Amino acid sequence: MNPQSRMLTRDELLDLVDGDSKRADSIMRDVGLFDDLVQMKLGAVTTAGTLEDAALGYISSLHLRERAYDGLAVLAMPVVLTHQVVSRLLRETDLRALVHELAAFGLVLPVPDDPTVIGQVPDVFRRVLRRQAEAGHPKLHQHTAQLLREVLTDTGQSAEVRLRQAVELHDVEGMIAVLQTNLYELSSLVPQMTLAALNSLPRQKMQSLPDLLFCQSMLTVPTPGLGGRPGDPGVDGLAQLTKGQSRDVTDLSRVLLLRLQRRFRESNRAARGLRSRDIGMILLHTGISALLAGDLAVAAVDFERGRADAEQSHDRYLLRDIISKLALTKVLQGDVMAAEEHLHLLRTLPEPRGRLGIMVRCGELTASLLIAAERLEVIDVRRLIDATMAPEFWSDELWPFVLLAHRRGAQVLGVPSLVAQRLAQVHEQVPGPAEYPARLVTICRAETLISQERLSEATAQLDSLYDSDCFVALPTRARLALYGGDFAAAEAAAAALCDDDEVGPLVRCEAIALRACAANELGKTHLADRLLREAVAIADMQGSARSLAVVPGNLIAPVYARCGVSQPPALVPDAKPVVKLSPTLQRLLAHLVAGLSNTQIAELSHISVNTVKTNIRRLYRALGVHTRQEAVKAAARRTLVP
Repeated sequence: MNPQSRMLTRDELLDLVDGDSKRADSIMRDVGLFDDLVQMKLGAVTTAGTLEDAALGYISSLHLRERAYDGLAVLAMPVVLTHQVVSRLLRETDLRALVHELAAFGLVLPVPDDPTVIGQVPDVFRRVLRRQAEAGHPKLHQHTAQLLREVLTDTGQSAEVRLRQAVELHDVEGMIAVLQTNLYELSSLVPQMTLAALNSLPRQKMQSLPDLLFCQSMLTVPTPGLGGRPGDPGVDGLAQLTKGQSRDVTDLSRVLLLRLQRRFRESNRAARGLRSRDIGMILLHTGISALLAGDLAVAAVDFERGRADAEQSHDRYLLRDIISKLALTKVLQGDVMAAEEHLHLLRTLPEPRGRLGIMVRCGELTASLLIAAERLEVIDVRRLIDATMAPEFWSDELWPFVLLAHRRGAQVLGVPSLVAQRLAQVHEQVPGPAEYPARLVTICRAETLISQERLSEATAQLDSLYDSDCFVALPTRARLALYGGDFAAAEAAAAALCDDDEVGPLVRCEAIALRACAANELGKTHLADRLLREAVAIADMQGSARSLAVVPGNLIAPVYARCGVSQPPALVPDAKPVVKLSPTLQRLLAHLVAGLSNTQIAELSHISVNTVKTNIRRLYRALGVHTRQEAVKAAARRTLVP
C-alpha cells in the first residue's frame, strides 16, 4: 500500500479488520471524516477512504484503556521500531503485542533485510496517532517524548531520526542536544530540516550557541562561487554575526563573508587568528581561505589539523569534506601520491547529500581529474571532464581549480577549444586581478593560446597579470621564453621554481624539465642531461608523465637521445627554429605587420620599390613562408615584432 496517496479499496478495509463486516461498519460510524470524502455505504462504492481514515477508525474501534496510550505515544514518534526500542518503551506484553498487531495490519511498514527492525510507522498514521495522544493524554505524550529522546540515543537511532522527532514535538532542548553533537552531519544530510530546526529555536537561546548561529547563516548564504551581495539573507546574517560577542563566530563569519565578496587575500589574513584553534569546522574554513588565496602550504597544514580533530571527534561527514580539500591541495602542490592516499581514505567515508555533498564531490572529482591528467589517462580524463560539466561545479567556490583541471585535461585530449568554452562561462565570476583565482584564469588563457600556437597573444595575457612573475606563472613564463628563443630567461624562470622549498614533486619535475631544455639550447649539455635524469626519476616515482610532456618536444629530444631515455609524446607544440633577422629585415617585417604597401615602405626606407621586393623575398626565405599574410602570422606566432 502507498499510505500517502492511494485510496483503500473495499477489500483492503475489510482486510484491516480481518473481514469482520460489523467491525467495518463500526469504524465507519465512528469516523465522520469519511462523510466528506466518499459515499459511506460500504458495499456500494469502490473506495472506502484513505489510510489515515482507516487508521483513525481502527484506533477508535480498539476502545483502548488509558495505559495503552503509551503505545500510541511511542508509535507517534518518527522512529524506526526496532525490537530494542519497543522492549525499552513498551514494557507490558500487551503493548508490544499491539505493535506487532499493527504491523500485521500493514500500519507499520516493514524494513527489509534487517531482522532487528519491526518496521517504520507511516507518516500519515503517525499524524493520527499524535493527534489522538496529544488530545487525550497530553502529559503522558510529553513524558513519552522525553523518555524517547533518551532511548533513541541509547539504542543508536540516527541523528536525523532524533532531530525529526524533536522538530515534530517542538522540543527545543531536544533539538539543541542533537544539533550540537551532530551539526555537520545534519547540515550535510538534511540541510532543510536542519535549517528549519535552527529557525524554530528561540533567538535568546541561539545567542548563547554561536556554533548554531554560524551554521544557520551558512545554510542561508547564496552559492559561494557566485558571490554574495548585501540584501541576501545569508550575507546580512553573516554581517550581523561579525558584530557578535563570540570571538570565534565573529572571526569565522568575517572569513566567510570576505570569501563571499571574493576578497580572498583579506579572508586569508582574517583567518590567521583562528588557526590556533584545534576545531575541525574552523580549520576547514581557514584552509579554504588559504587555498583560494593561493597559500597552498598553509592550506595543507590547516586541513591536516582539521582532519585530526574530525577523526578524534568521529565526525565522518566533516572528515570527508576536509579530506576532499586536502587531496585537492596536495595535487595542486604536485604531490600526486599523497593526493591518491587521501582520495582512497575519502571513499571509505559516508558521502553527504545536498549542497555540502556537491562541495565534497567538487574537491574529490577535481583532484581525480588533475591526477588523471598527470598520468595521461585519456579515458579517465574524458570521464571526469564529463562528470564535472554540471553547473553546480561551476558555481562552487572551488571553480577556479575545476577550470585548471579542465585545462590540463583538454591538453591531454588535444582539445584546447574545451577550455575556451569554460573561460567564457566563468567570465563574470572572476574576482579582482590581484586575487589568486584571477591569476589562474589568466594562466589558463595563456596556456590555451600556447596550445593554439598564438604565442604573442599568450605573452600579452601573461604580461597582464597583476604580478607577472608570481610563483604560479613561472612554468608558463619559462615555456613562452623557450618558444621565443630567450633561453636564458627560460632557464632563470625554471630555476626560480626549482629553488622554492615549498613546491611539490611534480611542480619541481616540470620546472627541472623546462630548465633542462633551456640549458641544452645554451650549450650546457652536461647540466641538461643531469637535470633530465632527475626529472624522469621524479616522474617515475609519482607515476606521472604530464610534467615531462609540457616541454617543446623538438627542443628536448636531443637530451632524451643522449640519456637513452624514452621520450613521452609532447602535449605542447614544437618550437619553431629561432629566426635571427638582420635589422633591415626586422624593420621590413614591422612595416608588413603595420599593413604598409611596397611603395609606402620604399618611401619610408628611402629605397626603390624593386629593392623592397627583393628584401621581401629574402624575408620570406628566412621565415619559411610564401605570402605577406603568412609572414604576418609568423611574426605574431614567434613574437618577432615588439
